[in-house]
Amino acid sequence: NRNSFAGIAFEGLGNCSMMHESPSPNVSKRLILQNNLEVLGWSNLPGKIDALFNICNFLSEDTVEYRRVIEEEATNIAKTLSALFKPEVPLETAGSYSPDEFLNYLVKISLKIFRNKFLLENVAYEVLVELVENILQRLLMEGTNKPEDGTGKKNETALGNDSPMKNLNSLMLRILETCNPNTMFQLLFDLLIKHRKTCGFSKFIGLIIKCILKLTKILDALLPNLDVSKLFLKFHLYVCECFNENLKNNDDLGLK
Repeated sequence: NRNSFAGIAFEGLGNCSMMHESPSPNVSKRLILQNNLEVLGWSNLPGKIDALFNICNFLSEDTVEYRRVIEEEATNIAKTLSALFKPEVPLETAGSYSPDEFLNYLVKISLKIFRNKFLLENVAYEVLVELVENILQRLLMEGTNKPEDGTGKKNETALGNDSPMKNLNSLMLRILETCNPNTMFQLLFDLLIKHRKTCGFSKFIGLIIKCILKLTKILDALLPNLDVSKLFLKFHLYVCECFNENLKNNDDLGLK
């Protein structure tokens, strides 16, 4: 009964590796992973949930053979998951599953997947940018599209404290903590440059700035691994981008 996944997923996915049998050693590990990524792209909702768990199990293996496959398929994994977070992609409803429930499945399993530092280190930069951008946009959408309850507050979902918005925040923090800090600073400044010119994206700019501030709070710990010269160069390019425009708005959030 696929409805049993609800209890499993919302209890923290602690024993994810126990939910499916390990792949047969006679079957290509890469083919197993690629098949599950394909299923994740086209299958119905229950099939997507199965594929997510299988990918999670695969990435929990820590042998030379598995690491070689992960290294080669890291970009494909991140790109497939990124597509599911796109805000323009509607989250389907199937049977007793609601869009919020599936988003929670996706986010909770992604939390386990993206704690894999080796995986994130091997994702192509442009795909990593797309992944972070889609997660932030989905987070913004979850924060603005919920109806209010008449008091100015957003309605609580049926999931209560296990809401998609809360879990998306946790996922973004996980990626910030796990990624190479040089890559993350570069990525966030690139997103600032891209979106600060876009009308109506002030809230999105605010999310990006919050991510940068999260990193600066642990700057002392990051310094040994931080390329400070590249960080200052990226900051300089961003400031130059700001002052190349006719700044008429003194409240420009991206510049503040």
